[in-house]
Order: sequence, then C-alpha cells, then structure tokens
Amino acid sequence: MSMSEPPDRPDLAPEPPPVDHVLKQNVPPAQLRRVIGFWGITFYGIGGIIGAGIFATIGAIAGRAGVFAPIAFLIAAVPAFFAALSYGALVKRMPQAGGEASYVQNAYGRLWLTQLTVVGVSLSGIVSAATLLSAFAGYFQSVMPASPFVVMAALGLVSAVLAGLGVSLASGVVVAVTLIEVGLLVLITVLGLGDIAAWPALIMATPVPQGLGFALAASAVLAFFAFIGFEDVVNMAEEVKDAPRVLPRALLVAFGVSLLLYVCVSAVAVSVVPTMQLATSHEPLGDVVHAQGLLPAWLMTLMAMASIGNGVIIQVNMVSRLVYGLTKYGGVPEVLGRVSLRTGTPLVGVAVTTGLVLLFAFAMPLAQLAELTGVIILIVFALVQTALIVILRRETAQARSYVIPVLGCVSALLLLIGAFF
Repeated sequence: MSMSEPPDRPDLAPEPPPVDHVLKQNVPPAQLRRVIGFWGITFYGIGGIIGAGIFATIGAIAGRAGVFAPIAFLIAAVPAFFAALSYGALVKRMPQAGGEASYVQNAYGRLWLTQLTVVGVSLSGIVSAATLLSAFAGYFQSVMPASPFVVMAALGLVSAVLAGLGVSLASGVVVAVTLIEVGLLVLITVLGLGDIAAWPALIMATPVPQGLGFALAASAVLAFFAFIGFEDVVNMAEEVKDAPRVLPRALLVAFGVSLLLYVCVSAVAVSVVPTMQLATSHEPLGDVVHAQGLLPAWLMTLMAMASIGNGVIIQVNMVSRLVYGLTKYGGVPEVLGRVSLRTGTPLVGVAVTTGLVLLFAFAMPLAQLAELTGVIILIVFALVQTALIVILRRETAQARSYVIPVLGCVSALLLLIGAFF
C-alpha cells in the first residue's frame, strides 16, 4: 500500500442512499390508463355535447330566435363540423392529453402561445361547467325549493369525486346517463314527428321580425355552445385504446348524432310551447314534454338534471386532463398534473378545476356564461385550424389539404364577428 493512499477504513466508506430514495428514482411517475374503447368514447362525446347543449340553452336560444331556433343550430353546426374534421386530423398525428395545447405547441413551438391556448380552453371548459351548474340549479328549483348556491356546490362536489375516483368509473357513469338522455330526446323526436314536419310551414307563416339576421347570429353563438365537446374527447386521448384510429370516427359520430337531435328537438319545442315561455322557464324541455303529454314534467326534470350533471363531470375531466398535458411543457405547476397512483387521475387538477367552476357559477347568470363560453371556444377553434395548416405544410405535397382548416377558420371567425354586430 502506498503511503499516499488512505487505509481501507469501514467508517470512511460512503453510506448507501436510503432505500426509499432508490425506489423513487427507479419508479416512473404514474401515467393515465388506456381503458376506453370506441363506443365508450363516442358516448362520452355525445354526453359532453348534449349535456352542455339543449338541456341548458334551448330556452335562451328560443327567446332570441323564436321559431327560427333550429336554424340557429344549423348555422352553429358549420364551424362545429369543420372543427370535428380538423380535430380528427390532429389527434391522428398527436394522440395525447393536452389536446389543443399540444397541437399549438407542435405547430408553433411557442410556449407563451401554448399557455394562452390552455388558458382559453380551460376557461371555456370551466365556464361551460359553470353554465351547466346554473342550469342544474334552475331545474332543481322547479322540483324542490332550495338555495341555488347550495345546489351548485353539491353538484360540483359530486362531480369532483366522480372525476377523481378514476376514468373507468366516471366514463361508466357518463355512458349510462348518455343512453338515458339520448333515449329521451329520441322519444321526444319520434312523438313530435308531426310537429317537425309542420315546422317549415310554421316559419313560412311567421312574419319575419326586424333584425332577424342579428338575432340568428347571436342565437348561433349560444347554439355553438351546445356543440362544445370536441375538446372533451381529444383530451382523453391517452386514456383511449388505439386513439389515432378510434377518436376521429368517434368525433364525427358524436357530432352527427348531436346535430340531428338538436334540430329535431328544437323544432318540436318551438312548435308546441310558446317561445317566450321557453325563454323564461327554469325547465324548458320539461314544458315541452308536458305539452306533448309524454311524461310527467317532474320525471323529465330529473332526466334533464342527470344529463346536465353528466356534462359537468365531462368538463371537469377535460380541464384537468388539459392541465395534465401542459405540465409536460413546464407551462403550469407540476403539482396540477400529478397523477394519483391509486386512482390514475390528476386529483389536484380536478380539485382546482372544480373550485374555479363554482366561482364562475356563483358570479354570472346562465345566458352570459353560455355566450362567453361560445366566444372563447370560437377563438380557440380558429387558432387550432391555423395550427393544422402549419402542420400540413411540413408534410409531403400529396398529404396537404388546406380546405378543411381554412373553411373551419373562416366560419369560426364569421360566427365570432356576428356575435358582436
């Protein structure tokens, strides 16, 4: 042994790192679980669109557009259709949580723009859920007198618990409620086929009011709120089996089913109930069912409440997954995207989302919430269309097709302009 070398002494040997430190280094962070198939995500999308739609806004739309309410839904369907196609093209290329934020980041590579997109989509989801909480409170008060703040707080808590317990449970509840609500709307449509057939004659016999174009433009923004739900679907991409193949088809099926039901049910509604009664009612579809003699109004109210609660769960899920996706870019505090090993869900993100939903629900009335949501999501949709154009430019000439994103961007901007004039 050289004199310069220290003797081998056990007390000078480095201590091994603690066992829990080694385990933490070797255990990867929890990931979202791919457990949802085609029909599960399709009904999840239908539930998100319908739950955020006709049950909550048909009264306000009828109050602005009168018997022309179905036309407002058709106008709103144009940018929504192009959005469904564009989202399908994007999710094929990037099947990951984060949705719009991932698309914008991939296209532009600007974190500030990605963060702005997240703020926009998150705000639209939060305000959308707040709109539904407000609508739920209105339906609830028609059955039982209660403070709307207590009712909204209770539904917010239940939605947070279901969203936090795991995507399998939450999506199972969503699918079950969606089957009920779609069945009810189909029943209203079938029993109202005569009213639907007579609706064109009704609008022809109705004098065209002054300013109908402006009324339809404003109504179409509200109706566009009824189509919000694409972001709910694409933000579940990391929890869907074979997402690049399944999600584009699910988006189109969900859109088609929702549009057909919206036009048919709104035509029945304005045919059997005076539009001003619909506009002032806490339970507009309950009035429709009562006028048809189909079901007791209270039963319809309970079904509407289930549908609206369904939409709240979906929106809370969407926003929390969006924030989870953004944590990959370092755009928000990591704790908001931390996934629980036990439930497989971002619990802190769910809790923060629910708190913000309640804040908006307490602060603003339903119609303003719905209109604000529509405006925000139209801006986001236009930005997403431009992101698709940028991504397509990188691909080979044969793969380029700008028609869909260009038409989608133009139609979204036109509807947005119509909302302010």
